[in-house]
Amino acid sequence: ISSLLSLPPDQNRRVVFGLDEFATLPKIQSVHDLLSKGRKYGSVPLLGLQTIAQVRAKYGQHGAQTILSTLGTWLTLRTPDHETANYLSSFLGQEERKRITESESQSGSSSSESIQTTPIVMASELQMLKDREGFLSLAGSFPVCKTEVPLPQNSTKAAEAFQ
Repeated sequence: ISSLLSLPPDQNRRVVFGLDEFATLPKIQSVHDLLSKGRKYGSVPLLGLQTIAQVRAKYGQHGAQTILSTLGTWLTLRTPDHETANYLSSFLGQEERKRITESESQSGSSSSESIQTTPIVMASELQMLKDREGFLSLAGSFPVCKTEVPLPQNSTKAAEAFQ
């Protein structure tokens, strides 16, 4: 991280930091710098985590919130943990829906209109996702969409190319 941030800024450079099981790694002091300043140096951080509680335990309440709020794109897969599912449901946002209720009585019919705010994705939906199924939230004004993470058809070739 320090080496990357010491280079001249370059929007065309891409340096991927894949930090799977992020909260189980030793505390990374410079992760805040990577997430808040790294983009102009070409940083592409990928953080994989199991639960929000793990990140809070490692980085504290405020440190965890700072880390999580700097991530622009989220791929949310199944999360059985209730607290994490609620956090991610809240993070994915809410939508307003207009509800029209019509009723009839002896004196005639009437209708009323109300606005309801509901989560775009319910926490229970996140807890019930199938393997490799999730919700993708991109930075910017893009809608949250349901997606499936594909597996390579020929993993041997993929592994050879990686090596």
